[in-house]
Amino acid sequence: MRMRGLSANVAEAVGGQCDPGQGEGSFSGWIARFRRALRMRSRPRPHRQGSAGARCSMLHRMPTGLDDLSELIKSRRTSLLIDPVKDVPLALVESLCELALWAPNHKRTWPWRFAAFTGDGRSRLGEAFAEDLVETQDAEESRVSKTRTKYLRAPVVVLVGSAAHQNPKVQRENEYTVAAGLQNMLLGATAVGLASFWSSPPLDLAKRASELSKFDTGTRLLAVVYLGWPAAEVGTPERPSVQLHVVQ
Repeated sequence: MRMRGLSANVAEAVGGQCDPGQGEGSFSGWIARFRRALRMRSRPRPHRQGSAGARCSMLHRMPTGLDDLSELIKSRRTSLLIDPVKDVPLALVESLCELALWAPNHKRTWPWRFAAFTGDGRSRLGEAFAEDLVETQDAEESRVSKTRTKYLRAPVVVLVGSAAHQNPKVQRENEYTVAAGLQNMLLGATAVGLASFWSSPPLDLAKRASELSKFDTGTRLLAVVYLGWPAAEVGTPERPSVQLHVVQ
């Protein structure tokens, strides 16, 4: 699936569950505005006579997409207020996972690993993690019991892992890459109107859960992402102001 076809694929996948048109509030509309901005910025600019102020004014009128991107980022929420039965199309889930692949990746190791669980598969994931917890002999029974059923809270959950690497430094960089990709994925979910929740897996190395997911041995598990259509809105949390130390 190529990026240039992403908006069409999303629109087809979600059907009537979000606006598939080119409206300003739709995902495809957002993509269209972003592409227009890129086209305008890449066009050669002919030299013209005129004041510097006039040229500056023209530049300020050019769309940059930054305001749209800022709005999308600030509208993302961590939420488990999800309709547990309304399906999320797997084509849409695949499109969200594809967004993760565009995160920066030093050495181009391509470490992302994904497995989606729906229906009874969610219970199978819970059972696998529960058995992995029991094997550690260090988990309370209440935690094991909760793990068996917790993934039923959303219609689809995505287990995200980072491929193993023999070099510890590259291993860490791989995990950074996967984490950066997860933000792309969550922003994509927000753009199409999905609620999302990034949860830590019960274990970062889990034999049974990894085998169920068809992950290679040693894959480090970084996230269980709950995805679903929102059942209620989540309030806006306060954020601290940015602290930027400038050295000149």
